[in-house]
Amino acid sequence: MTEGARSGSRILVPAGPAQHLTGAQAAAYAVMLGSDEPEAARLARQDHVLTAVLAGLPADRASRLALVTSLSHPRRRRRSTPC
Repeated sequence: MTEGARSGSRILVPAGPAQHLTGAQAAAYAVMLGSDEPEAARLARQDHVLTAVLAGLPADRASRLALVTSLSHPRRRRRSTPC
């Protein structure tokens, strides 16, 4: 995955079968579309990223629920407003 103009691009993530990306890197990788790529290439990357994310989730339901719950934003206190 590269960043920048064609001639001045820099490699952000080297190619390889066992790369571990941050969330931002994975999102950028999934949605990028090279100028000479068909849309099917981007769809295949999105599928690959989503499959990898799902494969990384805990196997048991309780652990998955705990993980997803821990990612949510804390509830904001509601201010009471006069009616």
